[in-house]
Amino acid sequence: MMKYQNASPNFSTGTNLQPHHFHQLHRNADFESRFQSTYKPYEWGVLSLNIDRTYLREGHSEIRINEAIIRLKDGTWLHIPENACVTAESFDAENLEYALPIWIGVRKFDSSYPSVICIEDNKKNERRYVEKEISIADENTGDNKKTIRVRLYKVNVFFEPPPQDYEAMKIAEIVRSPHTNQLEINALFSPPLLSFGKNAHMMERLSHCISRMINQESYLKSNLKSIERKGWNTPQSAKATIQLLRLQTISSSVNVLSQFRNNKQHHPYHVYLELVRSIGALSSLIPSITTDIPDYEHEHLIETMDQLFDDMDVLLEDTIEEPEYIPRNFKLVDNVYSCTFDKLWLDSNYDIYLKVKSNKDLGEMDKLFTDYRVTIAPQSKMKDLLSQRKKGFECERVRHSPSGLQLDDNDFFYHINISKKNALWKMLYEDRILAIHGIPSDEYLSMQLCVHVKDKG
Repeated sequence: MMKYQNASPNFSTGTNLQPHHFHQLHRNADFESRFQSTYKPYEWGVLSLNIDRTYLREGHSEIRINEAIIRLKDGTWLHIPENACVTAESFDAENLEYALPIWIGVRKFDSSYPSVICIEDNKKNERRYVEKEISIADENTGDNKKTIRVRLYKVNVFFEPPPQDYEAMKIAEIVRSPHTNQLEINALFSPPLLSFGKNAHMMERLSHCISRMINQESYLKSNLKSIERKGWNTPQSAKATIQLLRLQTISSSVNVLSQFRNNKQHHPYHVYLELVRSIGALSSLIPSITTDIPDYEHEHLIETMDQLFDDMDVLLEDTIEEPEYIPRNFKLVDNVYSCTFDKLWLDSNYDIYLKVKSNKDLGEMDKLFTDYRVTIAPQSKMKDLLSQRKKGFECERVRHSPSGLQLDDNDFFYHINISKKNALWKMLYEDRILAIHGIPSDEYLSMQLCVHVKDKG
């Protein structure tokens, strides 16, 4: 390879400009950007990927990549179709028995080899770039369009690991659906990702893990308050110390993991590190349970993360009795009470209760919840329902407190009917925020959501 190929050109007065100067400028800027990224852990992978799934389902044995943003291991950014182009590639669908890997690759730069396929070159030479004519206007005036030639990264599709002179990455797998026998993208495979939130399976496991940790956090706080009232100089004090350490670990981890769930742009490696820290801290408090922490494998994300979530499930299972009910407090903003809602509650069809402590009598409370003053719905749908004067989810007072919930003076329990048959169910599943409108703040003392989390026999 030529020496100094990435050095910046030295311009001076009277320099006879040649295309070589601009080539050198491009190489210098490109090299600096790529070189810096290689010293950050796992700063390569898929940011977004749109493979034409409909075309596959229609029976076409051809891979079409409509859009993609991918960073290769050498730091090269591919924005298809902004700065890169890829041609559709066919495969043998009739003999497809196993998962067919899909690789993309760009030829590595070689100063001794032509880099660009010119428009006039009809030969199928494998080069790093392909030339393309585009029409652009003067940015100052918006008119005076001119045709210029640009070069795009030439992305090739392979169905096996590409040759060594390509910078490549496996991005997907093609399989036949066991139900329809149609071609489809394998949902169980994940390419290396730059954003944890791009994989629905991992996000679901993260949400489930957070939900279980919140359950134990609530139980531990309640249990420690009970021990505190009795006094720490009791036979339970040693156990309480362990529980206090567990509470500290779980509470801090819940806060961090919740941020990863809420902001989906975090790198998977950051989520991995927090899970490893939490597993290490929790397992040290339960010597009877051994965990095997897997090394981080960027190219086997689902397998790596699934093992960590499985370890967390073991540490959160049977070690402490989980509460029968999960309390969730409301926040009041602009006369609307809202609280977060876990997908697990909907998936498991848990009973949802509203616990209201109010100085109003029974008749006044029933009137408040049965007329059109109170609307219960996903937060994103609330404005539409109010404008249409619709109630949202039905709410019915429970005459006797649910088993396991203590009924104090001035307490009223209402069962919220959140059924899959209701069109709002799916909106709540996506929104994950339950909102209540129509209860003036001076008409109640406190309001809390109570979720029955025990298995329904």
